[in-house]
Amino acid sequence: MTLPPEDLNRLIGERFSSRNIHPLFPSAPPTQEQLVRLREIFAGRTPPEIPSNYLTVPAAGRIMATGTSTPLIPNTFARHPSGLIAPASSSAFPRPIDQVRYYATATDILGAPIPPDEVVRLLATRSCMTFLYFCAGMMIMLESPGAEPGIERQFVESTFGGEALDRARTLLAADRKILNPQALLVLAKMALIVSPTEAPPGEPDDYRNVVFAMLGVADLLMERQSDERPADRNQWAGLPEKTALDLTSSLYFHSGSSSAHEIAHFRRVWRQLVPQLVAEKPEQYLDFAGTFRQATGVPFDDLVTVTAITWATCAQSGPVIRLDDSATSVLPMERIRAVLDLLSADRTTLVKEINSEAEQLGFTWTFSTFGRFPLVRLAQNTYLLMSPRLLSGRVFGGLIYHDVEQYVRRDKTKKGRLIDLRGDAIEAYAVEVLNRIAPKVGDQRRVYLESDLQLAYGETQLCDAVIDYEDTFILVEVTSRRLTRESVAGHTIGDLEKDIEKLCGDKAEQLDSTIRQLQEDESALTGLPNRPRRLYHPVIVVDDHFPISPVTMSGIRSHIASRGYLGDDRITQLEVISLDELDHVEAVAEAGGPTFQQLLEGKNSARLRDMHLVNYMRAERGLVWTMSSSVDRLFSELLPEVLDMMTPGPQPGP
Repeated sequence: MTLPPEDLNRLIGERFSSRNIHPLFPSAPPTQEQLVRLREIFAGRTPPEIPSNYLTVPAAGRIMATGTSTPLIPNTFARHPSGLIAPASSSAFPRPIDQVRYYATATDILGAPIPPDEVVRLLATRSCMTFLYFCAGMMIMLESPGAEPGIERQFVESTFGGEALDRARTLLAADRKILNPQALLVLAKMALIVSPTEAPPGEPDDYRNVVFAMLGVADLLMERQSDERPADRNQWAGLPEKTALDLTSSLYFHSGSSSAHEIAHFRRVWRQLVPQLVAEKPEQYLDFAGTFRQATGVPFDDLVTVTAITWATCAQSGPVIRLDDSATSVLPMERIRAVLDLLSADRTTLVKEINSEAEQLGFTWTFSTFGRFPLVRLAQNTYLLMSPRLLSGRVFGGLIYHDVEQYVRRDKTKKGRLIDLRGDAIEAYAVEVLNRIAPKVGDQRRVYLESDLQLAYGETQLCDAVIDYEDTFILVEVTSRRLTRESVAGHTIGDLEKDIEKLCGDKAEQLDSTIRQLQEDESALTGLPNRPRRLYHPVIVVDDHFPISPVTMSGIRSHIASRGYLGDDRITQLEVISLDELDHVEAVAEAGGPTFQQLLEGKNSARLRDMHLVNYMRAERGLVWTMSSSVDRLFSELLPEVLDMMTPGPQPGP
């Protein structure tokens, strides 16, 4: 429908009447008063010494000084992804702060904070199950594969009204997040501790108080309780220690593998390489599957089958799992229950574990209890999945290692064989990817392994692999070491420094020693004449998502410098990347994009040099890629593998 000029005139006049701007379609010739007003708008502030006997033709997009016809020197502003408003010219390049995700609080949406005592009161107005079901449902919508990008807008439109709705819409338009996974898990922990088991009298059907409580928790997370750990004013990496720790914990919490990469790694490392290594050298490695069954009473195949089915079913049907007779078509009921019981705990156990870790490490970033028990056991045959990501991490993410580690912890021989098994399997996976990233050129190898380095240089400190890129060497060291619970929870700077030392200490020494050997005589390794080398790129590949940021990179550089490693001008910044990022490098190479060497060299001088490699690839290089063919194949083969294992009958061997 098109409005006639008189209706448009009326609407515009009503809309702007308070600002004394006249309608665009006057119904009569302008009066003398109107002409004087127009002159004031366009020339009323022109200095008298400047001639005014000229005409100015307005042009679209030209901004003029108020009261004059003088164009302004452009100085436009733009909003960065971080929310910072700055000159538009500064937004042309990404910065580390632009990689930060911001979540809304009650103050942002409701216009005022919800105080802690009100959050506690709200927790008492609904049953524990109501809070848990809400949190679990939101986590599934946020974390499930193929989660709808508009889920937050749907939540906002169906939940808020009035000014709160207007504020929430404005926040979404500014790329602020409303549903905060950290706040949801903290709320779930608080509900387990505080909320009544039975529904209070007159409990309404809506989730109004639950949403208020979630927003109040978000406020609490912004204004952390001062008694959680002693406040100090010490600086670390240019920030207050508390801020540095919170930033590191937040980066770790919000990082993680995609479902496809996590499952691909699990299938190749734990389902294929680990059994292969054990079969080849049973005297050197621990029988992982057999020991897992001894430790837990659950066959390894059953664990994989039930986890995969639970993960997929909850993503489609919601967080509640109920066992009934129909489950026997998959596996016998007792075998399914054994797996779910291993991955779950009842409310009493959860509260005990939550309080225990809170006493040791605080409440804000401690989610080890849900990591160990991603399912809440509601009744004998009823369970609630709190987080698909935590369930996947518990099994496919490799935390099953700790079930066996705890079982053999008092046997030093078995524990050593277990540590070697995991480390060698993860290294074997990384080497496979490196060989695909840098295949042979004709008959000439480009990837050299530690065994090749030992033949060339003898028994000295050497890294796991070297890639030859003609005038550049990439040196790779692989580690299965992960952040400790203390660093994940942001306990103390001392804990984080210890983890950095364990990650970079010996590894940096091995990388530095290998570079020195190559500088003295690379032909001993390659069999080719020595060539002048422009750069050496040292890389540590981790089986985790070490939180890379300007904060942690400052700590890493400080530690390396104190040890005197990697100081040559031709050695670029040490890069710490995950197995996921190594997979991404392979995917980009398959698509004909930049090589590993080009990515590392570009990142070394990039604005995002102190962020994750994947941040640089996406935000600064503008690269777009899908899964590598290897990851796609490994992930796609999970379903056929599970179907093969879903055969009713007696319990299988380990």
